[in-house]
Amino acid sequence: MTKALLAVYQNPSFAFVQLAALLIAFWPVWHWYCERLFDRSDEPLGIVALITVLSLAGWRYLASERGGIKSPTTPMSEDSMCKIVTLSMLICSYCLILPIASPMVSALFAMAVIGICLCRADNRYRPIFGDSALIILSLPMVASLNFYLGYPMRVLACHLASAMLNLGGLAVSAQGTEILSNNSIVGIDPPCSGIKMLWVALYLTATFASVRGLKTLPTIKVLVLSLVAAIAANALRVSSLFYVESGIIEVGTAWHSIVHSGVGVAVFALSAAVLMKITYSLPESELIQQIATPKTQTPDATAKHAPILIISFISLCMLAASIPLIYRSEPIKESNSVFAGWPTQFEGQRLQQVKLSELTERFAQEFPGKIAVYTTGKSRIVYRWVTQATRQLHPSSTCYKASGYEIKWLPENLDANNNKWAAFEATKGSEKLLVRERLFDQEGHSWTDVSSWYWSAVLNQSKSPWWSVSVAERIE
Repeated sequence: MTKALLAVYQNPSFAFVQLAALLIAFWPVWHWYCERLFDRSDEPLGIVALITVLSLAGWRYLASERGGIKSPTTPMSEDSMCKIVTLSMLICSYCLILPIASPMVSALFAMAVIGICLCRADNRYRPIFGDSALIILSLPMVASLNFYLGYPMRVLACHLASAMLNLGGLAVSAQGTEILSNNSIVGIDPPCSGIKMLWVALYLTATFASVRGLKTLPTIKVLVLSLVAAIAANALRVSSLFYVESGIIEVGTAWHSIVHSGVGVAVFALSAAVLMKITYSLPESELIQQIATPKTQTPDATAKHAPILIISFISLCMLAASIPLIYRSEPIKESNSVFAGWPTQFEGQRLQQVKLSELTERFAQEFPGKIAVYTTGKSRIVYRWVTQATRQLHPSSTCYKASGYEIKWLPENLDANNNKWAAFEATKGSEKLLVRERLFDQEGHSWTDVSSWYWSAVLNQSKSPWWSVSVAERIE
């Protein structure tokens, strides 16, 4: 048995055994990953990153084959040993956080571990940190980034843009996500948070680093630089569009959307060109050198530990794979908030309750609060009564995307009671809906997006319970 395990350990294909064990250990992540890829609730950007890293892997493997680089016949003992120990420790950490972590956190952890495993997986194909970054970016994370970072990114863009405008001679001030001047107020809507720009900047930088073959530390540096560049580019876009939105520069209605999109594309193209220039200007000393004949060591120093390491690693992977089968999530604790009942009217119209669908009914069982759907004959209204800050309070746009609708964001609007509503058009085939949404508490605070509501709740700037109202009306 010991000789057999030692033979496996010394085989250059053992890296692929490690990878297979990790794929089994993280099976819940792959299940969640496939569901998120195909439920259409998120942007399909992760697929682009996945295709890119697989293409780069195949390209690098074929290039090494043509260059005559062969796999080593003996292992790099110390490297292999350290790698197995590191992976085993990470698997232990994954087992500990799995019962309490969200699916996204577990997926980020799993992707990071896979990236570490792939590094130096085989001497013919030496994945580098750029590949690992692309693996992490392949996760369907844009919706989650919008939820958690959308509001902070908008606030940051607002303050940076205000500083730029003041340097340009305009007297403006930033208040939350609004830029105030003497004549106008320009708000930064959720679609202008810069999350997509940030993701694409990280994707391009990781791709440049992988193609160039940058080492780990230089790759981390250019990724951090791309983060800063994306934030600065979004602030520059907001400050440029302020001239249009405030009326300083008049643009016809027919040109408004074209100018809005064109400014964003131009600013981002400039930042992408700068990032590419920086990545490709790094010296040769920052590049990974492909070694045809790796340095080997006498395996006697570590061979006696190989069976223990292999057995421990495989056992931990099997443990990680079995935890989701035996663990059951605890039911949500009842809140102390007292539910006063559903409203009977909306904007003067009588409400008629609609039976929840089977899918919504299952979701409501795990939701920290209550959900109800009503109709007035012309409008469909979804009420959500929420008792705690939660990621489960999805924005309505996410639900419509998952149902196959195309989303077109509209400016915020005021109702007869001066309540602000976020608004968008949802189109599927010949059906077109006008959807508006707002959130509010019992003390007069209100929000038009879930990200700003979430941070207010987390920072105790508002107390539970909260109401979320989504209204959908058919556009004839």
